[in-house]
Amino acid sequence: MHMDFETVSTLQYRNRSLTKQVKDFRSSEKYIQMAADYKELLRFHHREMKRLEYELSKVHSETVTVRRYWGEVMDDLEKEYREQIRRLETEIERLKNRILNLPDSGIRQKISLGSAQDSTMPPLLNWKRNGEKTRN
Repeated sequence: MHMDFETVSTLQYRNRSLTKQVKDFRSSEKYIQMAADYKELLRFHHREMKRLEYELSKVHSETVTVRRYWGEVMDDLEKEYREQIRRLETEIERLKNRILNLPDSGIRQKISLGSAQDSTMPPLLNWKRNGEKTRN
């Protein structure tokens, strides 16, 4: 059986490599190196988990802060809305009183608080706080 030089050389290199690996495993050097590599890998993953947990806590804290700001803004908007409603109700009352205090004229005859004398003009509506309307 005749083999060429390259094939024999390649087989000899592989034989030496495998012989060294077997020797390392028998002398437990390989196990020690593998354990050290594994511990390094565990430390890396532990650091990465700590970093991600820290990032998650920051994002959670930002979410809580934004939610609090949003609540404050909504409270301010509701306060402004209620103030505007109060001002409009005050203006409506002022205008009603102004109409009621008009001197006797043609307008007063057209507007009656109990029923409409003129069919072209509807009776005034009195708006209650809860949104129900009743006729005066």
